[in-house]
Parts: sequence; structure tokens; C-alpha cells
Amino acid sequence: MSPTEFIQTLNRKITPNSFHNRRKRAYLILHHWTPLRKSEIYEREIEDFENYRENRVLIIDLFRKKKKPEEKEPIEVPLDSPLMDEVVAWLENREWDGRPFNISHQTVWLWVKDTFKTYYPHFFRFNYITDGFDDPKTTLEEMRAKTGLSIATLNKYLMKSRRAERRFDQRKLARLSKTG
Repeated sequence: MSPTEFIQTLNRKITPNSFHNRRKRAYLILHHWTPLRKSEIYEREIEDFENYRENRVLIIDLFRKKKKPEEKEPIEVPLDSPLMDEVVAWLENREWDGRPFNISHQTVWLWVKDTFKTYYPHFFRFNYITDGFDDPKTTLEEMRAKTGLSIATLNKYLMKSRRAERRFDQRKLARLSKTG
């Protein structure tokens, strides 16, 4: 899913005209622009979000799941990413009680399915990684830093990329057509 497709679908399906829709949009936007698992977002307390407007990043302070972490691994999300102003507004307006995204994993499944039909919550993580590696300048070091994942785990995501398979086939066919 391209950023354009994400934004167009989100804007077409969910208008920010109610508490529920503002929360839903903020969650989905954050999920799209991060490699985090769904629970790594909805379990966050407000104290886990640091908004550094002068550096133009939102820092999410968390322990990454499934890693038996000994220390927190914060992730930075550029505030210049499209629609991130909605996430900041959601966090700052405090119209919610408790956690900013006080929802369950079932709610996330419903939101993603209702909005994006054929996608599922973990797709956003997969898309983040495969899209990042679509840029040939992306290094393993950069992706490991951004995701907190090992090379072996990143490789598992990349092995499933149909997009990479198609690019390979297109380049091969282009070479064949040049040689006659």
C-alpha cells in the first residue's frame, strides 16, 4: 500500500468528525508510519509519547515486544510525515481518558478490516519494512535501528515480498526485450 493509497482510503472512509473517528484515524496513521506491532501502539501511556516540535519528531518510548527487552527502545516518527499533525492533535487534546488509544486488539482488527478491507494489522509492519527496502539506499543498519529487528527477522519479512519478486521479473523481462 503506497502512502497515497493509504491517505486516500483513510480520507474517503473516515472523517475526523467524532471522538471515535479522530481516535481511529490517529491510531491508523501512527500504525502506517511506524514498524510497531498493534499492541506496541495501543498499550502506550501518554507519558510514552514525547513531542519534540523543534526537532519535528514524535518519540514513542517503549519496550519492544517479543524481545525480552532489558531497556526501552524509543522510536522516532517524523512529524513531517503526512497526517502526523492529527496524531499530535489527538495526543495533545486529551479528550480521552486513560491511555490515548484505549482499545483492544479486536478493535484494531475491526478498524483495519473496515477501512482497508483486504489488509490486516500486521500488514502495516510488513509494508513499512518492505517499502523501506524498496529504496536501494536503505541500509540494514538503518532498518535495524528503525525496527529494532535482527537481520534474520528482517530477512523473513523480505522473503515474503511479492513486490520484490515482481521488480526482479520486470527487470529480467526488460533485459530480455533489449537482447531480442
